[in-house]
Amino acid sequence: MDSLSLGNWLAANSTDRVAFSHCEYESSVVDPAEVWRDIFSDVIAQKGLRSLIVVSSDAKHRHDSIRRGLKNNGHNGDNFMIWTYTLWTTHVQSCWSNAGPTLNDYSILVIDLDPFMTMDCAMALVAATHFAMDTAIDSMTRLVTVSCTDVDYAFERLSQHLGLAPPKPFRFYDTSTQDTQAGDQKTIYCESASKLAERFKERIEDVKGKHIVLVFNSAAAANALQIDESWMTWTLEDLSKQQVEVQTIFDGLVESNVVVTIPDRFHSPMPLSGYDHVHMVVQPTVRRTSFDFSVGQTTRFAQLLSVQERVELRSIFRRLKDRPSSATLYVMGEEKKRKKQGQWWVSGPTVCRQDVWNRSLGAFMALVASLGPRVDAAATVHCFVPEGVFTTYVTTAYRLQTHGILKWNTDERLTLGLDHRELVIFREVLPYVDHDYRLAYLIAQKSQSGSDNILQTKIQLAAVINSGGVSMFDFETSLPQSLDTLQEIINACTGYSQPLSNQGNMWLALGLWKRLADHTVSFENIAPDGRLEFPGKLSLTADRSGCIKARDSWLNMSFALVECGIQTIQKEYGDESILSESECHEIQSHLFKAYLSQLTSCCRGRNNKDALEFLDISSKRTINGLAGAGDYTIDYDKIPDNAPAFGVYHSLLRFDDGELNFKDWTFIPPTIVNDWVWEFRNRVGDPKFGIESMLRTDGGPRRNYDGISDEVWEVSDW
Repeated sequence: MDSLSLGNWLAANSTDRVAFSHCEYESSVVDPAEVWRDIFSDVIAQKGLRSLIVVSSDAKHRHDSIRRGLKNNGHNGDNFMIWTYTLWTTHVQSCWSNAGPTLNDYSILVIDLDPFMTMDCAMALVAATHFAMDTAIDSMTRLVTVSCTDVDYAFERLSQHLGLAPPKPFRFYDTSTQDTQAGDQKTIYCESASKLAERFKERIEDVKGKHIVLVFNSAAAANALQIDESWMTWTLEDLSKQQVEVQTIFDGLVESNVVVTIPDRFHSPMPLSGYDHVHMVVQPTVRRTSFDFSVGQTTRFAQLLSVQERVELRSIFRRLKDRPSSATLYVMGEEKKRKKQGQWWVSGPTVCRQDVWNRSLGAFMALVASLGPRVDAAATVHCFVPEGVFTTYVTTAYRLQTHGILKWNTDERLTLGLDHRELVIFREVLPYVDHDYRLAYLIAQKSQSGSDNILQTKIQLAAVINSGGVSMFDFETSLPQSLDTLQEIINACTGYSQPLSNQGNMWLALGLWKRLADHTVSFENIAPDGRLEFPGKLSLTADRSGCIKARDSWLNMSFALVECGIQTIQKEYGDESILSESECHEIQSHLFKAYLSQLTSCCRGRNNKDALEFLDISSKRTINGLAGAGDYTIDYDKIPDNAPAFGVYHSLLRFDDGELNFKDWTFIPPTIVNDWVWEFRNRVGDPKFGIESMLRTDGGPRRNYDGISDEVWEVSDW
């Protein structure tokens, strides 16, 4: 880093009251604390500095690096307060609702940015930039962002929106990585699993020393290595829960050779050490749930890794505390023509799918709109959406207005449509449902009866859906082989929602989860194979980890609501009374309004009554049906011969051949749909407005900019 330039930029005698900058460091830096040491060296040296605020994620290893950087400057880092993204945003909102700005004289804000711009990070950045402008009258403020990528696009756009100069860039150059790079480095392109096994065998044959193999997001690739029983194999699933194991393996404290499968978007908390030979297996594609431009909905499909993600993956492999004898990068499934385009890590799409404008855009829009008149919500959200994918903004804004989360208007403003209680609930539960605005809105909607049973059922349903829903259960074995019947499985359902268990996958999953919770003492009594078994003659089993995740999410959401004054009553699973008919109707209405943009019609074929045709009304896209054994979990006899049935879904799957399937599907009574249509017509003042126009996707279908080269995406039903 050019520390002198950074120091001059931070100097208190600058004429600008507010200014922004960005510090970039290499993602392969051995110890990020060295980056923070240099930053704090310049910050602390400033004369007249009255306030230093540091904001980061809640990840422990990131806080540790910041504190060690402060200690390396001779200061006590243990007692220094590091604001998390959420706490900082809440603090700024509190300042806005009370006395106003709290900074005086000369203040410096430093934000440790998440390179994938999670929604919490984006909200903290919005709060910081606007807070800095608010304090401009009483304080000279410098805002510095820090990350392992170039200055973020949104930060540049926010600067422009607020009338400031672009962020001043500074870069940290780490020379320590040059001292630890292996003398024997190779990148090997493998077009098949058999080729990977062959080349891997060549690299380890007759080689002395300890090996570690990092496999990116692919159990199949790990199995293809054909290692013997002397090797240790381990899968990393959740860094926050497996920190001790990661520390042990990355520090080389295991005696044997080891193969570690790492998850998508894994950021290494520490460098590798203690290995003589380092290997890494990567692929250019990954199956993710993202906004699919060819479908107009959030879908799970194959997409190419961006340059940023490839560089991040390579940095794990290059971040070494000591020098190994060899380091080998195996690139699977790469086409020969791509080799001619340059190295693998710089050959992907240039735009990375950040969380804030991809999966979390709906929640982000709603929360920015909730900040009030100090923030131009539309202009601010614009800053985070890249120009080439702006149809996601238009589509999402319109959908939030039809849901009622935003107010319906004819201009471009984003105005919150939730009342105070709904907003409190919406905001509190969002972190526990992966910032899925649909699930948060399901819980937040006001009950006309004020029934606590309805609120508890909605919290439980959201927790189960977000933890996998029907995919937690092994229907593939049970139903197709006639070991169980659908009616037997429906009869096993218990709890508040038991009367709705025959209405589709969401309710079926909730009822089965309740039965298992009661039968297994909250999922503690397990079978020898680790799965959960139902009582009686049912052959169906369930995945314990998904069930426990749902249980914990339910409890966490309930406690969070109690903390903000919204009481909920939690009963023993076996003590829940079933919902009344009116309560069932109300909760189905809430589910419909939450999943309005995923409403589908289902009709029987004109010439074949056994053939079913599903149409996604928003995207006007035909859906093939349910994936896997899903068809066995729906009672299609409920679909009339001469009228459409309606249903909603949580997830879609699109395969490389273009086939589009539901992962789940749940009936919605036609009366609820009809009532909403008339209500919406009154809201917009158009008595002839048709549902096909009410629900829409802007921009039409197009190829995903990060789609695989041979994917089938065009369809004839648009």
